[in-house]
Amino acid sequence: MKQIERDKLLKWKRWIPAASAVILLLSAVPFLGRLPWFDEVLTIGWLRFDLLRIPFLYNIPNNHIVYTMLLWIWSEVFSYFGSDTVPVLRSLSLIGGCGAVFLISRYLLARCGFLSGICCSFLLAVSGTLTLFSSALRGYAFALLFCFAAFATADRWSKRRLMDWHGLLYFLFCYLAVGVMPTDLFALEAGALFFLPRMFRSRKEFVRVVLLAMIPLCALLLFYAPIFGKLLKASRLREGWSSWSGTYWNLYGTWIFLFLPVIGFAVWGAVVLWRRHRELRLRLLSFLLIFLLPLLLSVLAQVPPFPRVFFPFFGVWTVIFAICLMSAVRVGKVVLRSGAVLLTFLWILLAAWITPHVSQLLFGAHRLDDLLHSYPVSIAFRPDLTAEAIRKNIGENAVFIDFDADPPSLSMLLVSGGFPEERILYDRPDFGRVIRLNPSDLIVCEDADAFEALRKRFSLEGEYVPVFDGAMQKVYQRRSDVKIPGPISSF
Repeated sequence: MKQIERDKLLKWKRWIPAASAVILLLSAVPFLGRLPWFDEVLTIGWLRFDLLRIPFLYNIPNNHIVYTMLLWIWSEVFSYFGSDTVPVLRSLSLIGGCGAVFLISRYLLARCGFLSGICCSFLLAVSGTLTLFSSALRGYAFALLFCFAAFATADRWSKRRLMDWHGLLYFLFCYLAVGVMPTDLFALEAGALFFLPRMFRSRKEFVRVVLLAMIPLCALLLFYAPIFGKLLKASRLREGWSSWSGTYWNLYGTWIFLFLPVIGFAVWGAVVLWRRHRELRLRLLSFLLIFLLPLLLSVLAQVPPFPRVFFPFFGVWTVIFAICLMSAVRVGKVVLRSGAVLLTFLWILLAAWITPHVSQLLFGAHRLDDLLHSYPVSIAFRPDLTAEAIRKNIGENAVFIDFDADPPSLSMLLVSGGFPEERILYDRPDFGRVIRLNPSDLIVCEDADAFEALRKRFSLEGEYVPVFDGAMQKVYQRRSDVKIPGPISSF
């Protein structure tokens, strides 16, 4: 009888990774058609260059080189069929995200049991964070995929000889991961920390763990050696988040929300492991260190980092969480197990609806690129309406777009609609800051405070009114030049 039950369980386990990928697919597909935002427009711009030039386009820390090269190939393939549209381009990230979820789910089911594996797989797959990055024209989905592939390979390597082909495969995944983003080094080192307790077993294991930590650094140095000067220069631009507290509240607050249905069970499971298994305490301490690693990295950062930099941590974090949840499931009663699964499936039904509201409640207005529900996927992000308002009101004047009002997205829409590019002004690293404006020029900024700062910067006189009052982009014009009576409000 027990053998029959095991066979049924094994049959179900085979389908869980695919089901996780399908959940992500259904969650992300509705966002494939959204308009590109700031960094995504820059990514599209790099596709105009030859493939071999892409690795050298690193004047600002935005080019996810390996991803951009993959996207270039993807675009070339579909351009032959005349279908290299934005949704088609975004689908490459969806493939990367589904691949990452599939790989993570398989690992969880093999290492953390059926119930823990299914709960954590599905909760990660339905998360707003993974939905965001799996529909983005950016490399975050592939960063998660390569970082976790490196972690899973390291686990396999630990069960084989020191001189084994898995060591080379581990280097390859590390090389691809840091090639997407140099900051993936931190997630790779977090994966190496997972195996830290093994280094005390023998001299061979000590050497292996040291190699796990050193290989990602070597891969980083090797990949960026041809452009190391550009990498250092870009790192000095000091682009970052709003505040240190904001960064870590967004990171850890998002993580707690993603696994909220079962987080109490996982905490209890960690306590059980600590109390009942003394031999596992060092491993639990290494788990805690991995969770706190983003905080420790603040010592190296000159400015508060963007929370999205730490997204590739989510793979190894999910494994740690699943191990703790497995401990709770094993000692818990049937009611606990049923409750965890029931809450997980209920969360799948509710997640898409409640995520935008929770993000607003926890992190405020969607003007920042937060991890849970970033402004590019918000219904308030409508640069097409802003561009339409500009075309209606601009006449023969120019338009200045403030940096925080997402100038690349607006510029792309205006130029694609036939608006002269030379009449679009904004501060750019390649051309420098705008020095002066004509009083009749339109000004696009995110809010009234930003406009007042621009008025002072350009010494603008006269009364200006918003001719378009969007939630994230407002268009101001001198009242004497307004062609229609009164301001327009679209939100």
